[in-house]
Amino acid sequence: MKKIILIVLVISIVYSSNAQKQFYPGIKVAGSLSNWSTDESVTKVRASYTAGITGSFKLTKQFIVQPEILYSSVGPIVEETKFHFNYLHIPILFKYQTLGGFYGEMGPQSGYLLSAKSISPGTTIDLKNSIKSYDFSLAFGLGYKLKSGVEIGARQTIGITKIGGDVKNNVFSLGLAYTFGDSR
Repeated sequence: MKKIILIVLVISIVYSSNAQKQFYPGIKVAGSLSNWSTDESVTKVRASYTAGITGSFKLTKQFIVQPEILYSSVGPIVEETKFHFNYLHIPILFKYQTLGGFYGEMGPQSGYLLSAKSISPGTTIDLKNSIKSYDFSLAFGLGYKLKSGVEIGARQTIGITKIGGDVKNNVFSLGLAYTFGDSR
């Protein structure tokens, strides 16, 4: 709960300091490849997805603060077992966008575990009580924003906290976003 309050506080400070600036809401969808960084087991990437809402606080034409609320499915394949961990992710990204539309972004991401299952042939096991409920990551991305407000971007999210044992989530995603009312 303290982390949620901290996130809301940061967003409020950014918003109040930019009350005269524009806020543009948007939507986002992405395909993802996720795995774990771990010392012991070999994991294969698993295809998954992310979807949610995004927003842009334009500080200037080129500097943007972009909070997002995303539903994400992550987790790798280990031998024949697929891990499906569903999170509510809240990244707060700091974005630099060129006047030509290319951008780079980076920032922290908080993740709140919604469900966790391992699925093997014929067996599904609920792991939610075995996995930490909070996951902190750093996100880095590159992309291009069209004049219409559509964005095409790639993002790498690197897990910082261990969700169980020595396991950290890592996700690469390629996605589309649309920002309402904001053309570059």
